[in-house]
Amino acid sequence: MTHQKVIVMLGDSLTEYNRWDEAAPEAKVINQGLSGDTTGGLFYRLNLTVHNRPDLIFLQIGINDLSQGRTPEEIVAGHRRIWNALAERAPQAQLVVCSLAPISDEKFNWSSGTISNNRVRATNDLLLEAVRQASLKYLDLYKPLSDESGTLPDEFTDDGVHLAAPAYEVWVATLKSFLAAFFKS
Repeated sequence: MTHQKVIVMLGDSLTEYNRWDEAAPEAKVINQGLSGDTTGGLFYRLNLTVHNRPDLIFLQIGINDLSQGRTPEEIVAGHRRIWNALAERAPQAQLVVCSLAPISDEKFNWSSGTISNNRVRATNDLLLEAVRQASLKYLDLYKPLSDESGTLPDEFTDDGVHLAAPAYEVWVATLKSFLAAFFKS
């Protein structure tokens, strides 16, 4: 009997609001997205992730940290804390770190001004460098989810941050290359 692979989708509302099981019907896909979550909050709920004995984890978190005024450096530090805990407590799992997605500056009017595509890109740049240093896998969501001006297109969002069905279709398509290689191993 072969082991059914367990994939955990770990993140905030952007993760929570999609049906990920359709992306990998040959696996058990567990959605552990939680609306409003931050790197700090996610760190404290890792027991649930570890309990599921995942073979593969997709981690996408940080936009709520930006909304709360955290710096890109603080967000990457929060990511590293999560990565280290997962490496220690779920060493069997392959971790794929996903970039932050773009926002629509026109649709998203955050009074504090803490979220902008410039801050998202700055976070992603630092995140990519940290992923390379840690020899992890990286999934860029920013480029496939942005238009030629580097923003989240109107058809991908209703409020400027949360994703609509067409955006999730793009995200799932980007996952498939990782999943194809993963299932061959």
